[in-house]
Amino acid sequence: MRNGGVIRGVIFDMGGTLVGFRHASDWRSFEGRGIAALYHFLVGRGYALQESEFHEAMWDATSRGWQEAMAGRGNVRLPDVIVATTTRLGAVLDDETRMQAVRVYTTGVGEDAFPLDGAHEMLRDLKGRGLRLGLLSNTMWPGQIHSEGMARLGLIEFFDVLMFSGDVGLWKPNAAAFHYVADRLGVSPAEAVFVGDQLEADVLGAQHAGLRAVWITTGKFELGDIRPDAIIHRLAELPAALDQIGRL
Repeated sequence: MRNGGVIRGVIFDMGGTLVGFRHASDWRSFEGRGIAALYHFLVGRGYALQESEFHEAMWDATSRGWQEAMAGRGNVRLPDVIVATTTRLGAVLDDETRMQAVRVYTTGVGEDAFPLDGAHEMLRDLKGRGLRLGLLSNTMWPGQIHSEGMARLGLIEFFDVLMFSGDVGLWKPNAAAFHYVADRLGVSPAEAVFVGDQLEADVLGAQHAGLRAVWITTGKFELGDIRPDAIIHRLAELPAALDQIGRL
């Protein structure tokens, strides 16, 4: 745990930190809901696709692209994944179908989204303290769709800056992603705290970028040798954790 200092900005991860998704026990099942919705949409449009082949091809393109992006070797965007996969399988989508395909995929997943307990109250508390609030989410979805979802959940109004990795090609745990949001919040990395549920991408990534990091536990990950600046078990605990970090 590092020495404390003034905190002027707090940056949040989204999925697993502020927003939960029902019926998503792991990453593959999460994406699988979108892939299944997309498959049925395309078949309904008359495209001849074999279901298991389509699912495997979409998952392979998604997982490979995601890992390359997190390693800082590229970017992955859902529209590109859909076009590349369908083209490889011999289905050439027209412009209207391409646009609708993205919406179908994201609706298949996003309809299960809900704000985690205490999110609104905690964010309102932090805004009342005069803190600048940012969001940094690793995602291949278009940011506009996420922003619409945040608005439906009543969360978007609290944020000064929203950054979705696929839109700008900057992904956690790379330092540039954290610095991008901090810069736009008008705070230095040393004045910012990142809050997330992923240990390597969120906690270590933020700390290596010069931010302090709060880990919110979900029961999915073990701490190991990683040392967050604070650990919370629910969002209502964050204001007190920030007070503690600022005093140390």
